[in-house]
Amino acid sequence: MQWSQNKYEKSWSLRALAGSLVELSSPGSGSAMTYACKLILEAQQSMEPTAWIIGTHYHVYPPDLAASGIDLDNLVFIRMSNIQNASRSAEILLQSGAFGLVVIDAQTLHRLREAVLMRLSRLTARHHSILLLLTEKPRHSPSLGTFVCVHGHAAEYVRTEKAVFSSECTIQKDKRRGPGWNIQATSHATDGLH
Repeated sequence: MQWSQNKYEKSWSLRALAGSLVELSSPGSGSAMTYACKLILEAQQSMEPTAWIIGTHYHVYPPDLAASGIDLDNLVFIRMSNIQNASRSAEILLQSGAFGLVVIDAQTLHRLREAVLMRLSRLTARHHSILLLLTEKPRHSPSLGTFVCVHGHAAEYVRTEKAVFSSECTIQKDKRRGPGWNIQATSHATDGLH
């Protein structure tokens, strides 16, 4: 995975996003995974414990994560049957103060109650951590709620060469720096898919 060297790349980093509730949506192509992996890899390189909460009907393909440089032995996976249990698990992890990054892979999530988002947002601010919510929705859909600090949308991958794909993530909401900036990523197809 390669990252463009635009001036906004540093804005999609642990340091820039610390203390905030972040939503990253995509049209369902899995492109959001690329941008989530960038944060997970950075967290691991900074020795920050990271957890990925995923629903029972979603699957993560470990070889893709490992190919991105992620250490699977140091990534906690938690499976939850519904979004209420997933958000409660995230709350417990964030409350501990031990996790620098918690990801909830809730692709079909459309709403979380504002009270839940408020609690999660306060915990990220208190412990200077990040809660990343991965959702599936069209490009100009609003964020999950007012307590989401940053909302980005990762466009579908576009083939640029035989086995090379690129994607652009546009930030539609950013309470700290202002919306409208973007980052690009380039990745190679999984072996056997090109």
